[in-house]
Amino acid sequence: MINLNSRIVAAFAGGLLITGLGAAATVTLSKSALLATPAQAGPEATLKKIHETRINEIVKNENDFSFDAPGLVLTFGVDVPDGLNLLKVDVDGSLKATDAAGTDLSQIEPGFMGETEYIELVQTWEGSPTEFKLKLAPTSREATTFIVDTQLSATLYAGTRDHTLELSPKWTDVDAKVFAENGVQAKLRDNGSQWELSLQPGFVRDQIEKLELTSDGNTVESNMSMWNDENTTYYFDGVTGKSPTLTLTVRTGFTTVPITINLKDKPLP
Repeated sequence: MINLNSRIVAAFAGGLLITGLGAAATVTLSKSALLATPAQAGPEATLKKIHETRINEIVKNENDFSFDAPGLVLTFGVDVPDGLNLLKVDVDGSLKATDAAGTDLSQIEPGFMGETEYIELVQTWEGSPTEFKLKLAPTSREATTFIVDTQLSATLYAGTRDHTLELSPKWTDVDAKVFAENGVQAKLRDNGSQWELSLQPGFVRDQIEKLELTSDGNTVESNMSMWNDENTTYYFDGVTGKSPTLTLTVRTGFTTVPITINLKDKPLP
């Protein structure tokens, strides 16, 4: 396992704070964390953009689908320290967000899976994400400002490690050294049109960076997955041979950091 640098771990012990004072919101380490590493500057994040979308759908077509949705979206950039990668950001508990007219901005429409999804990481082709979006409900036309007061948690990881596994079509116990949890099971089978890898419990997908199947000198990376908390299934197209070998790239060195968002009377777009 890759060990986190002791100074980095100590620096994150006190969490992060986002405030809305001044022209930009910033994220800084708490004083308790700085005492552990007085020479190390704290990571910062900036409220980079406030974007609001309004939609007046005159004629509704049930067959239309769009990722564009009405609401207020706040984009934050996080200065992730060297040696760490941002994996995900979650809302801890309830989200308090209102505009000056008293509109509850936490009442957003459920996402594609029917769940309320407040946070979206901004993916990039160059390394791990360094920005996330906080999605809120549309504001009142009478309002000119808004507030957000909530607690988030950011999951970070330090690196990756490759594991080679030979699996069967039946559920098989995965070596406890592969994942952070014990009791993980996997099965690999040819469903007739493509190969599929299933893992349980499903939440171990957060620990997976990349999956590859190798057979007859040909290596194929997973191109699609489906999941819930119980099971995660990955699919592979173009695999030849009857007994491919799985190479599993697993993230290591996890730490969870609390983030406090405290935006006061921020002007609306």
